[in-house]
Amino acid sequence: WSVFKMFLIAVLVLLGAQLTVNETHSLTYIYTALSKPVSYAGIHEFTAMGLLDDKMIDYYDSEHREKVPKQSWMKDRLQKDYWDKGTQSRRSKQQHYCGGSRNSKKL
Repeated sequence: WSVFKMFLIAVLVLLGAQLTVNETHSLTYIYTALSKPVSYAGIHEFTAMGLLDDKMIDYYDSEHREKVPKQSWMKDRLQKDYWDKGTQSRRSKQQHYCGGSRNSKKL
């Protein structure tokens, strides 16, 4: 939860000068976990991405295991510590979702 709050604060600070009272923005996270690894190019056991106003702003997958920016303004304005903490958060979610999907098959 704290990584989410940190991200939300960072986004609001970065966009603060451009926001007006009547603007609406959406922040969405998509997590995809497969029940077992597959050997198809570009298909990963776990994928996570953040979208701001339907534009991808960050990405993580189980092969590269690093949260990376997908918008230049995020890369330019957020420090390495933000990405390191985000990577740890995504790795934790990968463990939770992928471990959970495997364990559920044993029931």
